[in-house]
Amino acid sequence: MFRNANGTKAKAKLMEPKFHDRLTQVQHNFPHLLDPEVVVVEEYGVSRSFRRGGTSKATSNGALPHVVELNGRWRKVNQSGVSRPSITIREHYMDVRLTLKPLLAFTSFL
Repeated sequence: MFRNANGTKAKAKLMEPKFHDRLTQVQHNFPHLLDPEVVVVEEYGVSRSFRRGGTSKATSNGALPHVVELNGRWRKVNQSGVSRPSITIREHYMDVRLTLKPLLAFTSFL
C-alpha cells in the first residue's frame, strides 16, 4: 500500500497520471518492451496492471493453477466488502504463515 504525505492510504486514481507518464516514456524509449500501438491509459492501471501481469506471466511460465489462486486469495477477502466473503473453507482457515513456501512459489515463476 502506498501512503500520501499525511500518512493516509494514497488513492490509486491519484497515482495513475504519473504511472501513465512513466509507461509512455518506456513505450517511447523502449518500443520492444511496450508496443507503440498500445494505448497506455486504456490498457494499464495502478490497481490492476501488476496483478494481471504477474498472474499472466506466472501462468505462461508454468505455475500450477493452485499456486496462482493461492497468491490471489487475499484479493477475494479484501474486495468482497462483506464480513463473510465467498471463499472456500480451506481458504478461510489457512494460516498464511504456515503456507509461506507455496505462496512464495508464485514469485519463482515471474
